[in-house]
Amino acid sequence: MKKCILALALTGLLFSCDSFSGDSSGNSSTGTGGSMARFACIGDHLYVVDESFLQTFDISDSTKIVRTSRIVSNWNNSIETIFPADSLLFLGSTSGMYIYNLKDPATPKFVYLYTHVVSCDPVVVQGKYAYVTLRTEHDTWSCNRGVDQLEVIDLSKINAPKNVGTYPMVNPRGLGIDGNHLFICDGMDLLVMDATDPLALTEIKRIELDGTPYDVIAKNGILTLSYSSGLKQYAYSNDTIQEISTIY
Repeated sequence: MKKCILALALTGLLFSCDSFSGDSSGNSSTGTGGSMARFACIGDHLYVVDESFLQTFDISDSTKIVRTSRIVSNWNNSIETIFPADSLLFLGSTSGMYIYNLKDPATPKFVYLYTHVVSCDPVVVQGKYAYVTLRTEHDTWSCNRGVDQLEVIDLSKINAPKNVGTYPMVNPRGLGIDGNHLFICDGMDLLVMDATDPLALTEIKRIELDGTPYDVIAKNGILTLSYSSGLKQYAYSNDTIQEISTIY
């Protein structure tokens, strides 16, 4: 496991990037992050997104970080999230999902824009499917014409993604997926769904929380949940999920 401690003057953050094997071949590594993140680590590169730019930094030498690209936005609406999967970057925006190719990791190349109604939009990807939550946020102008739902998008043809499933939600935010488990921060609940068949998701459990959930990270049977009251951890397996810790 490689750990890079990066002092990013551009963002004013001290960012810790723990990376792990990103595929079964062990040829790539990806920073562990949630679906609401605005930065991602893949191998020796850090990707940072805001409303104006997608920037790439070479972090192979953490004492000498070098910016390798700075792509000026041609986005019609706000970019909110970034999620890496295989050799692709998925950017969630208020108007759709932007896909970038990382064949040259130092310089991402635009591939496709999957559009939807104006709405706040986190995204996660597993295999050939992307899972996107669309949210109406009445106190945020950029999302106030949206809908509250989960969309499943088939990425088999990366130049022509298509919606293969839509599920109504209460007010979804961040989400995460690990194997057959899909976790969604929905309203005041943690929603657990069975994603064994991405074309026919089913609900396993809805857990009521004592605060508003924002985002989750799911990995190796452990779920970390950030919410308005603090942090929670859960252990999950098959159809069972159990809380194991809470930090207020």
